[in-house]
Amino acid sequence: MDVIIKRRDALELQRVLDEVSHLAPDQHEDMMVFNKFKYASGKNFNRLDSVNDQTNARVHDILHEEDEGFMSCLREMKALAEEYSERDDSGAVIYANAERTKVSIPNGSMPLYEAGKEDLKIKHAAAFERQRLREQHASEYLDETVLVDLHQVAFESLPRSLGGVWMNAIAKMISGIPQDLI
Repeated sequence: MDVIIKRRDALELQRVLDEVSHLAPDQHEDMMVFNKFKYASGKNFNRLDSVNDQTNARVHDILHEEDEGFMSCLREMKALAEEYSERDDSGAVIYANAERTKVSIPNGSMPLYEAGKEDLKIKHAAAFERQRLREQHASEYLDETVLVDLHQVAFESLPRSLGGVWMNAIAKMISGIPQDLI
């Protein structure tokens, strides 16, 4: 069934479908009902792939548009964080993650780091504003709607092991939801 859905909701639906794909039936579950739901979930996950690939690519293009001013600002912010970060015995920066994008700044250095950060925000105000506009544009793009052919599952056929939070997230693929629940 063709369903109109916001791009951001399509991304969320696919994420939730990935999570529910790992559900195991409870001991009282009707296996036929459970398997129908798993089939529909997998089918919809795959149907969302092309839409979400397109969405992710466009959002990436919007957010990572060439902007040397903003890239320079990011490099300076990283150097500032590294300047005030914790160091090992040899004086090398201690990174908090494998990607080397996070550091820990000791409480004593925090006021100096914050002051430096404020100076950079003022120095690069135009670059920050351009990035804010890119983020706004990406958010507006995510609010656009797309038409997706979703395999529907009858409300009565939902597995018992499916939690309420997930039901809300996959509502676009559930048919026959009772009016008192809407």
